[in-house]
Amino acid sequence: MDRLPAVLRVLHDIATENNGERSVDARGLLTQLDLSFVSLLATFRRLLGDAKVLSDMLQSPSLDLAMAVDLISALKDFLQEYRSETFVDNLCASIVEMPQSAV
Repeated sequence: MDRLPAVLRVLHDIATENNGERSVDARGLLTQLDLSFVSLLATFRRLLGDAKVLSDMLQSPSLDLAMAVDLISALKDFLQEYRSETFVDNLCASIVEMPQSAV
């Protein structure tokens, strides 16, 4: 996600070259990197990022059962928060801005 603007710029530059096969491949990739792709990328980045933090914490040798239950409960609360209109609105706003700043 952090490198998406650079990837889009490079693909755009390659698509405008006079190199036939590379240009066609770049244009094909650009058509696939649409708003739907960016929205899924942003959503999964957020969800999987939070799940990874929990996973890393759960692997700590000093973690006891009570703390593990608290961590899992906190992740459940975050996931509930992700279902709110405010979160979805903020996520949608960042998704719409992303492709425009990349190209």
